Amino acid sequence: MTDERARIRASWYDADERKVRIERTGALARWGSSESRLSEPLYKLSEAIDGYNGTEGAAPDMRMAAWAPVQAALKRATADELRTNDSYLTSLTVYQAGAVALDVFETSYGPDFLPVVMAREKASTLNDDAAAPESDEGGEPPPAQRDLVSDALLPPELQKRFAREMFAGEVRTRDAYVLDRNVFLVLDPSLKIALDVIRRKRAAPKAERIAFLKSPRAEIAAAIGDESGETAISLLVETWQYSERVLGLGVWEPPPVPWLRNKAGQWLPERFPCLIGAEVVELDRHTFQTLKTEVASAYAAGDAEIVVDEQHFKVADVQDAFETLGLDRFGNGGMDEAPAKWEVEPAQAETEPAANTGVNLAERLVIRQNLDGQEFVVAYAPRDTPAEVAFPSPPLVATRPKPHQTAGFDWLVACYRAGWPGVLLADDMGLGKTFQALAFLSWVKTGRRNSGLDRGAQNRPVLIVAPTALLRNWIEEAERHLAPGALGERVDAFGSSLRRLKTPRDEHWSPEIAIDIAALRAADWVLTT
Repeated sequence: MTDERARIRASWYDADERKVRIERTGALARWGSSESRLSEPLYKLSEAIDGYNGTEGAAPDMRMAAWAPVQAALKRATADELRTNDSYLTSLTVYQAGAVALDVFETSYGPDFLPVVMAREKASTLNDDAAAPESDEGGEPPPAQRDLVSDALLPPELQKRFAREMFAGEVRTRDAYVLDRNVFLVLDPSLKIALDVIRRKRAAPKAERIAFLKSPRAEIAAAIGDESGETAISLLVETWQYSERVLGLGVWEPPPVPWLRNKAGQWLPERFPCLIGAEVVELDRHTFQTLKTEVASAYAAGDAEIVVDEQHFKVADVQDAFETLGLDRFGNGGMDEAPAKWEVEPAQAETEPAANTGVNLAERLVIRQNLDGQEFVVAYAPRDTPAEVAFPSPPLVATRPKPHQTAGFDWLVACYRAGWPGVLLADDMGLGKTFQALAFLSWVKTGRRNSGLDRGAQNRPVLIVAPTALLRNWIEEAERHLAPGALGERVDAFGSSLRRLKTPRDEHWSPEIAIDIAALRAADWVLTT
């Protein structure tokens, strides 16, 4: 296929199955005194063959790119895959990519993104940018968007190889890529331009990357000279992971919710990270109160620096951090608190904020939220489940449940079938919450297995997150109450077992891909902390 001298020879036969030599002009074929018009599938196939033969003597990637239309046209014309005794052609797989989605993730240097190639038919229509339709009176949810994993053109391992090893390591997009033995990826010409734009924006400063994520189609349209924007719309696929609840990228501002803070000021979590100057400091209540006290003392004494837990901080940096948390510059949580003796007197206070404080405002995702009023309503789509809704019986579950455990299981199933994203199963210690959860999970896994939804990209591993001291308890409970293999293959992502999931630290390694995601996706249930 990639040999520079290779050609495709097409043979034509008349109605009596006699081989004839034709002269083709567009869709019109002539032989002898007869002529006929080719059907659309045969015309497309003929054009694809001529296109491939026209690349004779060209580079291998151009030959691969010209072969993909032949394979696609042959399948359309015959409604079947290529049949041949040639071992090379029978083992040949050519993926034709015509669209792309963005896999966006956060890093220490700001947002980053990689392309996920998709087939042309996954692309959006001109109505894709319209506002999402609201649920009708019957509660029917809006149609689902494309999924970054299940709608991807390539299997996960090949997608990872293309994006992280090939695309990320080159300066210019090629016509085609060799992904594996006899496995090729061919890109549409316009998609090549879009990928070049994505690569260029990945290397741009943080502010430019954020601006690109706000409106990637505009950048792609400008690069391909698409004034109408139609081509860019058909190139970039907007997945639900990319757009769900996201209004845009902008300067995040704490929502005005003074009613969340009580007069005691007990609104902070037990521990939380906080950026002070260039350092990320993990604060607890004691450290936070110490910072407040030291800032007050330094302000009164006119000092520019304080020391807390053997760490040196500039007073101005700590005060900037207080303001980022929605407090005043002395760490006070609200106007309802009694003023301290070191606070600025009203006459000295600024009536208006300075035009430019010099504080770097953090760019973050701005989302709809129901903190004060209703900005969005979630319509949950009921889940398809097996007809039988009953506590799993032997041999799947070896333990006979108590009445309250059956009631808990039934409640979990009812919430799951209603489409709820999650629930809280609360009860006293020793009453079998873990057993109920394991029985429910085995019921879910059995239903998906019987429906054929536990294979390939449709597989959905169960993730169990628990304190380290309780992870072994989950394993023992599963061994005690469930039949062997009831939940399928388990992956332990904690302790010494975590080493087996770590990826090699090669030149493409980064903290974001330190764990083998493919191994986690292939598991049936994952235990971690």
